[in-house]
Amino acid sequence: MEFLNLKLEARQSRSELHWNRKLTASEQNPYPLAPKDMVGKISPEDYESENERFGLFCSSIMSAEVSSLVEPTFKNLVFPRIDVLGAGLGRDLGWMNQAMDLGCYVKVYDLSRVARERIEKNSDFSKHLGYHLEVVQSEIVSCWNDDEVLIYFASQFVQVQKRAKMQRLMRHFGSILKYSFLGFKPALYLVHPFGKDNLGVTWGDTTPYSEEEIMDAMTGKMGKSLMKVELLGVHSYFHQKYSLLKIQAKG
Repeated sequence: MEFLNLKLEARQSRSELHWNRKLTASEQNPYPLAPKDMVGKISPEDYESENERFGLFCSSIMSAEVSSLVEPTFKNLVFPRIDVLGAGLGRDLGWMNQAMDLGCYVKVYDLSRVARERIEKNSDFSKHLGYHLEVVQSEIVSCWNDDEVLIYFASQFVQVQKRAKMQRLMRHFGSILKYSFLGFKPALYLVHPFGKDNLGVTWGDTTPYSEEEIMDAMTGKMGKSLMKVELLGVHSYFHQKYSLLKIQAKG
């Protein structure tokens, strides 16, 4: 058991170093979030503008979703819980501040020190630390706690998982989304690039899993019939196309 724990720690350390480098701007990596095949073809202004637009796309949808749920659903909960899987550089988390102001408790998971520090040093978020915000620097699978989580938000998270881990994560979601709290079924909000929408795109760490692959991993071949999948929006980041899905159990 000790040997397995040491192997896990070593793997996590390698993964953390990888993502620390990926999220840190450098001469070799001037635009950490830009598409791999666009580096050298864009300006700082292009990069800033595209990230701002991506953030507004996610935040406008998520702000509306959170607002629509708070009054009817959260009024009987002291701290309605939201889990964020993968913070990255926080460009798509502007809606979190509104959620915390409304009384939600947000737990953010990311393996990278750079990602954790980016969230903790954000002036909009830092005022909530210790009250409505917790940032966990760890592999999600080693510390996941699903007690009364009503919203899961995973932006550009599933796409960077190896297939076996993606399947494990989605299988976990398939098991937890069926439970309800105060008559409300939890929802997974997934920001993801589908292969069919991104023909010819050159990817780095990303695997553009299809919706069928994701749903099959979630609940087997019956996935689509057991889950309600709603497309809330589509956005182009440079030449990549991302879909924002809301997934809930039927019934």
